[in-house]
Amino acid sequence: MDGEQFLDHLRQEFPGLVEELDEETSQGLLYLQLGTFARYAQTAIDTGAKAEVERCFAITDRANREGDDDVQNAIGIAFLGHLNFQDGKVRREWAFALLPAGLKGAAASLGIAEGYRPP
Repeated sequence: MDGEQFLDHLRQEFPGLVEELDEETSQGLLYLQLGTFARYAQTAIDTGAKAEVERCFAITDRANREGDDDVQNAIGIAFLGHLNFQDGKVRREWAFALLPAGLKGAAASLGIAEGYRPP
């Protein structure tokens, strides 16, 4: 799966993000588009929307398993690297437990663990 195929999956699964993803498409950078998706997933985490978080993680896990090197790298840097799993005013650590094993492995390789807060 290449970046455009992954984005097509995101557009199908999350039609509310199509406009924002397509705005980023004009920049031609998968990293910007995955940043948009990371913000969406973070909102789901912050609001405790477990089913939506699971949906975000499932589609990302599939792309990580089936994606080419560019997709896998973008998932690590622009998606996982921007998610805040640290408890504070909002409880978030529960979301880390929902990461499928493959994404946990990718997160670990980036130094991301439960309680991680992006810089």
